[in-house]
Amino acid sequence: MHIVSRFVLPPSQEFFYRKLHPEYVPLPPYLTGCIPPREHVLDIMEPDNNTAIYIPKGIDGEQGMLIFEAVHRSPNATLFWHIDNEYITQTKGVHKIEVSPSVGKHILTVEDEKGSIVKRRFKILGK
Repeated sequence: MHIVSRFVLPPSQEFFYRKLHPEYVPLPPYLTGCIPPREHVLDIMEPDNNTAIYIPKGIDGEQGMLIFEAVHRSPNATLFWHIDNEYITQTKGVHKIEVSPSVGKHILTVEDEKGSIVKRRFKILGK
């Protein structure tokens, strides 16, 4: 074992930083049997917490859709999406979903297969 200093960013910042800095090296995975410290490996990019969102109707009069996005430190992670404790879908690789929630207050929950959870409150505005 040897000690190495590393430049480590939270998942949401790492997502953008890596696009402009291909030399960035994320932390390697922990060895089997090692208990990693409690760290943030998951984050929601959109929506921000406590965001009020108006979803406009399209030209054809149909209700528009929102795109929610999350990032995970592991490129192979599977994320499970819920709105108000109702399962929506799961994603792997690119973590984006299209949804059209009803008017009112909601809680978006995103969880990975290892139990890391991130939540965001948001409100859909009416006419």
